[in-house]
Amino acid sequence: MSDGFWTEFFILRPDLHALRQMLDRLGSGDGLLQHEARTRELFGHAVAAIRAARAPANMHALDVRDMVEAVPCFLSRMEAEQLISRP
Repeated sequence: MSDGFWTEFFILRPDLHALRQMLDRLGSGDGLLQHEARTRELFGHAVAAIRAARAPANMHALDVRDMVEAVPCFLSRMEAEQLISRP
């Protein structure tokens, strides 16, 4: 997806309840692994939007990042920290 998509995506207020429901429906194991690449992409773009520090996108991205980070199978703690610490 283009950078423009992600810019607009994080300008919109996330529906965290709906996001949580979607993540819960994926369950664990194989369901999560099928969407691993897309979720890593979402997490990475959320971190980039947070770093850009442009309101309200940075706050919305923080909410999304926290929600995705809470799902243990998507990112190990080390992987999450590596994405967050990149310049």
